[in-house]
Amino acid sequence: MDLGIFLKLWGSELRRIREGARLSQAELASLLDTTQKQVSRCENGGNITLKTLYSWYEACGQDSPIRDKTRE
Repeated sequence: MDLGIFLKLWGSELRRIREGARLSQAELASLLDTTQKQVSRCENGGNITLKTLYSWYEACGQDSPIRDKTRE
């Protein structure tokens, strides 16, 4: 799978999670200690670290679909 397509798919999932938590991009950015612009980039297929991915799910009250062995 092309990396660009993969990141766009993750971006769509992250947007769905954020919207399901009824958070605006600015509200989520505040919870993640980042900017609204960075949240938008992630949702539009920008690179995202695993740390940010885990934090995103946590901030939205969801369990990450990827197991984090460092938190066990």
